[in-house]
Amino acid sequence: MTRMRRISFGLLLVCASVAAWARGRRFLVPFPSVSEPSQVRITLARGGCFGTCPSYEVTISGDGTIHYRGEAFVLVTGDHTAHIDPKTVALLLDSFRKAHFFGANNVYRYNATDLPTYRMTVVVGSRKKSVVDYWGEKAGMPREIIDLEDLIDKAANTALWIKGSDETASALTQEGWRFGAHDQDHIALYLRAIQVGNAGLKEAFLRAGAPVGTKVAHDSLWPLREDTPICAATGKGELLLVQKMSRQLESLSPEIDTECMSAAARSGSVAMLQFWTARGVRPSFPREETGDDVLPSAIQSGNPELVRGLLADYKPDLHLIVGRETLISWLFSHSHFGAAEQRQKTNAMAQLLMQYGADVNATGPGGTTALIDESFFEEDTRDLLMLGADPTAVAQNGDTALSRAKQYRCPVCVMLIEQALDKRAATVPAP
Repeated sequence: MTRMRRISFGLLLVCASVAAWARGRRFLVPFPSVSEPSQVRITLARGGCFGTCPSYEVTISGDGTIHYRGEAFVLVTGDHTAHIDPKTVALLLDSFRKAHFFGANNVYRYNATDLPTYRMTVVVGSRKKSVVDYWGEKAGMPREIIDLEDLIDKAANTALWIKGSDETASALTQEGWRFGAHDQDHIALYLRAIQVGNAGLKEAFLRAGAPVGTKVAHDSLWPLREDTPICAATGKGELLLVQKMSRQLESLSPEIDTECMSAAARSGSVAMLQFWTARGVRPSFPREETGDDVLPSAIQSGNPELVRGLLADYKPDLHLIVGRETLISWLFSHSHFGAAEQRQKTNAMAQLLMQYGADVNATGPGGTTALIDESFFEEDTRDLLMLGADPTAVAQNGDTALSRAKQYRCPVCVMLIEQALDKRAATVPAP
């Protein structure tokens, strides 16, 4: 019986070893021979993820022709063609041969969610092989197979379209790209080029007289803060580019004027803001603002000089609501996780706003103050109390800073608020 147990245990070890080997190793399947380069196609498709993973497909043919299709979170979308030396394709194909690609598993999939799926496909004559990589490294995918993905990208120079380079503008020119076109796809590329700072593309669009004041529909595949090229350049603080663009138009619509003014504030550039005010654009300060309006945008820029200029020149009412929060509450809610230096800037900005009339104890729609809103963040609680926040304030639903701190289990917040309450009680004269 003991001998049988030993044999069974040994067989289990062998089976486990074979299973582990099979998950990652490739079978030695002969690689197909290539008689004509036209028989070869190598494709890499990278899918999206829960985030901003570049999504595109590129195919390299044996004669050196490259077909690229950009789908999401890439600089250049759509279908594009390029060419490389056929010898480069031959070397790439040899890498697949050495990696025993045709003997790899069809799928390497790890049990996880929200990750990108990559697929490589090689066609040689009548033979075809695809390998799917879904975090394959964790599923036993051999490193030699994984590395082939990057080799395809390198051979096809996909960075030309994905991130952009000094060669992107010339490559598009060779394709016959019309930089001066007025359609949405062309203007969207103009916006993305400004956002990533691709000098060659920006110059090509500017030289071609591309429209600078035309709005682009919201693009969920490449989020843009601004919808027009001139406002995008404004938001990036590119004063020289904005000046050149402005020569192409007499005036903009009030809607775009407002967008560009907010972008100027967001850039943190006093000179940019002055450029737009010199054109006759005046900032507006609605009673209920969004984070994209002029004053919140200026505050987010972190430039106190710019904010001080707006407050001094236009004297806006600072008892306003930003995204259902008071101005001070909104300021602190956007700086929870800042480093010490950032927190110092936040406190300095709060003091500046209070100097011009902002109230640290102002109440929002639910009757909450900044301290009640932020009482479960230790740093915010400490800073707001130092700015004079009232620890006795009560919201419409009965919440207080102390009850919120206890509810969200912030013991340091509780201690700070209790100390502030004790200090206040000690200063109140007995009846």
